[in-house]
Amino acid sequence: MAVFPLLASNFLVPNGTIIVEVGAFILTLAVLAIWVLPWVDGKVKERQAIIKSSLDAASEAKKEAEEIRKNRDTMLSDARDKAREIVAQANRTADQLRTDGEHRGQAEFERLVAAAESEIERARLMAIDELSARMGELAMSLAARVVAREIDPERHRDLVEESVAAFRVAGVAGESVR
Repeated sequence: MAVFPLLASNFLVPNGTIIVEVGAFILTLAVLAIWVLPWVDGKVKERQAIIKSSLDAASEAKKEAEEIRKNRDTMLSDARDKAREIVAQANRTADQLRTDGEHRGQAEFERLVAAAESEIERARLMAIDELSARMGELAMSLAARVVAREIDPERHRDLVEESVAAFRVAGVAGESVR
């Protein structure tokens, strides 16, 4: 070693340890390549498969969620349309009921007015019949008085005036009935 003193201190010159180091390095690389890298590669592929299946499941869930949202929107739209139809039908029914009620009310009013007019006419006819009967009685009473008294122009005139006054009272009563 003294022969090459400069060589012993120079780190660039290979010695026996470098060969062992290179051999250990190659052996480590071989062990890593044969046993560790396939195991790590398998774990990475498993992880990739899990991630890929998770992404596929997420994509499928997203598609299902989108389909469910579309179905929900369609159902909501149908429900709104049905609600509008029900409200429109209820409004039509209410209008029909109101119109029917008005017609029934008008018919009842007309019936009551006709019944009242009929009752008034019947009462008027009864009053006329009663007045006619009363006038007949007065005429009969007058005739009986005239026949029962002597014929005296003065007395006869008083009797005629009394009868005329009685007819006037009866006539005024007949006019007020109308």
